[in-house]
Amino acid sequence: MNIDAAIAELAALKDGWLAGKCSALDGPGLQAFAQLFSAHYPDSLPVPAVVPTSRGDVAIGFKLGIWDISLDISLPSMSALLCAENWNSGRCVDEEFDMSGAPGWAQFVEAVTKLNQLATQFGDSSTEI
Repeated sequence: MNIDAAIAELAALKDGWLAGKCSALDGPGLQAFAQLFSAHYPDSLPVPAVVPTSRGDVAIGFKLGIWDISLDISLPSMSALLCAENWNSGRCVDEEFDMSGAPGWAQFVEAVTKLNQLATQFGDSSTEI
């Protein structure tokens, strides 16, 4: 998976990129994210949108079954918050991950995969990962 174009766009953002209020992204943190993403994001999940946050961090998002998945990743710490919203029930599942290495990425993939499997097996009644 190649996210070079998205990363280049994010790297070009300067302080004040949205109505003068948003911070530029941390360059080394953004490059570390790009390397980690390329190394650990599986082909089994949908290709996500990769966008900046108003705090100068990165968010990825995609749909998976009945779930809207977003993962906000703080740069450069690589701490992340998953927010999975079940669009049938409106229920939300939140979980934190350390995305600085393979274990955190594996936990993220496992959590998202489990949500999708539970929804398929039990409908939209489960919010436990």
